[in-house]
Amino acid sequence: MMFGYTVGTQFDTASGGIQQILALTDNSVLLTGQDTASHEELVARDDFESLISKEHLVVKLPNVTPIELTEYQQEFMVDKLKYMQVMYDVVQRGLPPTTESTYREVIRIVEQLHPETICQKHIAWKTLCRHWKNYISSDCDEQSLACKKRNGRTRLNVATEAFLKHHIAMAFSNSESTVVKNYYRHYAIEAKEQSYNNPEIKVVSNKTFKRYLNQLNEIDIKLKRKNITEKEANRLSYELRQSIKTHFAMQRVEVDRVCFSLSLIDDVTLLPTETVSLYLAIDVYTRAIVSVVLDFGAENQLGVLNSLRNIFTRSENLPFAGKPVSIVMDNGPGYNSAMTKRVAESLGANIIYCPSNSPQKKPFAERFNKTLRTNCLQGTVLTTASGEFTVGLNSYLGKRTGKDPASKNPPKKVADLFVSDFKRMLNAYLVEYHNTEHPSINKTPAQAWAESNANTPRDVVCYENVRECFHAELCKHTNKLQANGLVICKSQKFSSAELKSLYGKLKDFGSENNPDVRVYFDHHDARSVTVTATLPGATTPTKYIAYHIDEQARETPISFDELNGTKPVTMDIYHDEIVKIGNGNRLQIKEFFKQKNRKSPRRGPEIPSYENNNERHLDTEERIVQSHLITSKKNADVVTKSAELSEGVTPEDPQQYNEPLSERMTEYIDSDNSSDEEELW
Repeated sequence: MMFGYTVGTQFDTASGGIQQILALTDNSVLLTGQDTASHEELVARDDFESLISKEHLVVKLPNVTPIELTEYQQEFMVDKLKYMQVMYDVVQRGLPPTTESTYREVIRIVEQLHPETICQKHIAWKTLCRHWKNYISSDCDEQSLACKKRNGRTRLNVATEAFLKHHIAMAFSNSESTVVKNYYRHYAIEAKEQSYNNPEIKVVSNKTFKRYLNQLNEIDIKLKRKNITEKEANRLSYELRQSIKTHFAMQRVEVDRVCFSLSLIDDVTLLPTETVSLYLAIDVYTRAIVSVVLDFGAENQLGVLNSLRNIFTRSENLPFAGKPVSIVMDNGPGYNSAMTKRVAESLGANIIYCPSNSPQKKPFAERFNKTLRTNCLQGTVLTTASGEFTVGLNSYLGKRTGKDPASKNPPKKVADLFVSDFKRMLNAYLVEYHNTEHPSINKTPAQAWAESNANTPRDVVCYENVRECFHAELCKHTNKLQANGLVICKSQKFSSAELKSLYGKLKDFGSENNPDVRVYFDHHDARSVTVTATLPGATTPTKYIAYHIDEQARETPISFDELNGTKPVTMDIYHDEIVKIGNGNRLQIKEFFKQKNRKSPRRGPEIPSYENNNERHLDTEERIVQSHLITSKKNADVVTKSAELSEGVTPEDPQQYNEPLSERMTEYIDSDNSSDEEELW
């Protein structure tokens, strides 16, 4: 029988006293007296163990407060417990606990009970003995097998590591500086401020910060190398995306504009459009597409603002929307504008501008652009009502920077898909995309979105709550406020009771004419505008909301272009038709539009036909002369001379053919120096 006692172990006696082992040999045990600690009692080893087995002496367990184990300590304890349980059974059978033969028996039984340990490195012999001593001395307490907690900064808690990775990802996307101490100084300030709200967030050391930051910088440097293969670039891009961590939906939204070598057919005019471009926004945590805007022109701030607006809007097919914490975008002319910054400030969103020519700073948006080209534009099966079908868009000419363009014709020449069908195709593809498992997160974007909203609930912010934030464009430097509270913006009338009251206040201020105010509007939503004016005695202007006199009750936005009868600059892709899940990349369309070949107007003289020359009985040499005459006039803008040529020499006028060929050639050569071209003919 093996008992867990050693020198210093205390025992509760049957009479209620306490005894302690003072000395221990193979044959005897020296105990303190039952009455006082000054008395000592020598007991034979066999008698002592008999007292324990009869429970006349019970080991007094120390008062140990339970400890809270970390995740790593818990895993360490469970792994060692497999060996301790087997070791306990082996010792109970009479084997000595510290011999090598016992160790081999323990390993054999562990591999039988836990086959997964066969491929692992087993605990060493001496280490097993050390763990057994701690385990049996603590009366088989499992927590005694846990490793010690580390007080150093090499192992970060969840909150500290989450804030560190988020801060580094944002700083990496926002700049190109390579001075680590500057990054760390900014991080330390931010971490201290966040620690007031969350005490779990600690400031890591400069060495730890540098290690995390270099993981991104090294990938960035490799991606900028010349002659890098596509395979290597894809691998590095994947590592970069894995290094940028987010923890809930809409924490980081990447915005980008992608251009395609593709033209569409306008549904009204039936003419080819300019090349297609899309403004896209992707949520990094869920990989959900939260904004898609279609455009047919160059990058502009109106398209960017419409893209930001669509982040707050949702439809039956694309229900993903909300207020982003940080928006990552490039430094293009449309994104880096005063209007965009003004809107972001009103929304309370943090804009992170990537340096120029740095697509790796927003790798998630760049990756989706490639996926959209491959799986949608080149992978959607389009079928017409007549049974004609094509895999991918035949009018899409591939990436402009590709080595082998699909066609040498310009996109307008091969356009055959209507704008409405293209918008339906995008809706169908995005519905399928959001309900297909994403390989990077091992779940569908729709599932990830739902789980994030459940685990990290945030305030629901829709477009109607923030639509005044998009009133960023100034109509004119000043605008006249009329007596009935009416202002005119882009040929549309707006009014409100507050403006009528404002007119009286400003009129009393001493203005003889209609007072001046400023009107800010949103190009894509003409239902309301913001009017600012400085009241008498005030130093800052006051804002007033004025509503369209005819469209204020409208539930959905309508642009100023639509009200004024012109085409919108950009448009969203929302479609009333609900797309069913599971259709794959397939779309039914009515027909492909067949463009008619237009011949350019003919220039130069008309060339006589073979039959015409035969009717005039021309021989070979004479036909050569005729050809030379026509060639000399090939750049003429009219064809009347060729008609005169064909009519001037006829079979009824054979006298003209009686002149020798040499004389006619002389006349032809001399005529080149004549200013009167009529004499030539």
